[in-house]
Amino acid sequence: MEKQFIVKQKTWIYIVASALLIILLASIIVNLLAILRVGNMMSSFVPLDAVSIVIMAIVALLIVLFIFLSRYKVSKNGIYVYIGFFRLSYKYEDIYLMRVNSSKTMLLLYVKAQNEDKADIKDDNSNLYANILQVFIPQSKVDEFVNAVKSNAKDLAFEILPDERK
Repeated sequence: MEKQFIVKQKTWIYIVASALLIILLASIIVNLLAILRVGNMMSSFVPLDAVSIVIMAIVALLIVLFIFLSRYKVSKNGIYVYIGFFRLSYKYEDIYLMRVNSSKTMLLLYVKAQNEDKADIKDDNSNLYANILQVFIPQSKVDEFVNAVKSNAKDLAFEILPDERK
């Protein structure tokens, strides 16, 4: 069974992306009105305005893809991370540890590194080199994500970390 989880961005990223989308949409409308000669508006060079409309539409589409539609997909074959039109895949046999802090604000996956020079850490217990993948999902969906991964990867190690004290 496949489950999908939307990537949770920081609030300021959503605010900036939304503001950019509004500005781009307004600019597209103004350029269209100028090309169509609505009211007193008139385009001084129609091909340039047409190209700018296309470019602004592409930028708006990329913002929507990368900010609002990025997601994680947990399937029977592994975990897939979709960032825009890029896809990263992690097989369960390459993931050897999943850690969650007790307040469920941080979820980490430890993935076996192909090359020890490019590894983030070396685990002294298992003597493995690993890259750490932090999963950014809403706090309310962490249990659902963990259960989906556990149901597909039966022998994956799982740890709950205590929250750091200040």
